[in-house]
Amino acid sequence: MINPVDMLFLFKPDFRFQKAKIEKKVCLPANEFEEFLRNPLEDMTCIRENIDLMQEDQDEVYHCLLITGEGRRDGVLVESEGYRYARYASYVPDAAVLEYDSLSEFGARLSYLADQMVSEGTGNTTEGNWIFYFDEIQKQSGLSLSENPELAELLADMIAERPEVSLVSIRGDCLDLCFYLDYCPGCQEEQRKETKQTLADLICASEAADLYLVHKDDVGFVPVGRISRTELDAGKLDAFRDLLQARAGEIRQGAYGKEVELEGVSAGRLKELDQFLASFPETIAEQTGPESEKAGTCSCLKDLLDTRWENLHLVHDEIDYGLPHTIVELDAGTLTEAGKEAWADVLNAKVLRVFQGYSGLQMELSGVKANRLDSFSAMLAGYCSEEDYESWVNEPEEESITPVIQEG
Repeated sequence: MINPVDMLFLFKPDFRFQKAKIEKKVCLPANEFEEFLRNPLEDMTCIRENIDLMQEDQDEVYHCLLITGEGRRDGVLVESEGYRYARYASYVPDAAVLEYDSLSEFGARLSYLADQMVSEGTGNTTEGNWIFYFDEIQKQSGLSLSENPELAELLADMIAERPEVSLVSIRGDCLDLCFYLDYCPGCQEEQRKETKQTLADLICASEAADLYLVHKDDVGFVPVGRISRTELDAGKLDAFRDLLQARAGEIRQGAYGKEVELEGVSAGRLKELDQFLASFPETIAEQTGPESEKAGTCSCLKDLLDTRWENLHLVHDEIDYGLPHTIVELDAGTLTEAGKEAWADVLNAKVLRVFQGYSGLQMELSGVKANRLDSFSAMLAGYCSEEDYESWVNEPEEESITPVIQEG
């Protein structure tokens, strides 16, 4: 849910509502506004200077002064009734909503839409996710997300804050919502059925490539979705027959696909299977080992650039833009000083983990806007102007293939 906000709570409240109209807004320096909140009965210069604007009219409407602080969202409605202090006052957590009726109405529309999407998704899904196409959203709400990508991202951010939602993916024509299964009655029934299956049963029945084995001791994600029934029948995994016959103790929809925990299987055995399935160069495999994941949990991206990363894919911890751009090379010397300044928010993003995912070597980050992460990867892949690329990216010291600059 949303982060904690400052609110006013009264003991045994008596909600006697009063109609109010804002006659003027006064924005104080932040320190003066803080002092006003601590001592609201002190005389205020701004109240004295606007004393004639505040009164109760014959229709019992309070004509008020809205007092806010610099850099603050909250404010206080004041009707001084001829006095120089806040004789009648009402604290408001979000002053902008009071100032602009259109903003309040728009926020209510988005909030209602987010509620409806989460309710529909959790109530109907049997697999843990639900897709909402932009044209359907437009018919329902009148909001065109396909023509307003910023609006789509705002709605995705709102939905991602809901406790039922584990991930929101923005696709070309839809939003794909992934839910925690505890909130999905249909998934719980399907899960009870699936837990009776073995790993071999799941592989044979699954049409999805995003099937992963996980373990409570955190071995990362073992991508068994890439195994086909033909390979099983051919005996290519006979060395792992114990795993294939192990039963699925828990199946859940995770951030990157369907996650399966097997009963009675050790973490070491899963690591052996992961190494067997790996089809990447040894150097890349070493980068994604347990030490790399451990380092990622306490580091920023810029802290890990002493290592040269190749064919890297940056992904966001909450919002998925689909298949990420491939960063051919990234290290401490990739960006110029101008590039480091322009992309400081991305470089300061927290690295949660490094792992082998569906796209290959992936690094999951938080603390940065998803669209900025996507734009950074696109820039390094050459999807920016030639002028920006030359300003932000250093020329390689050794002869190598550089990205082709693609306008647009």
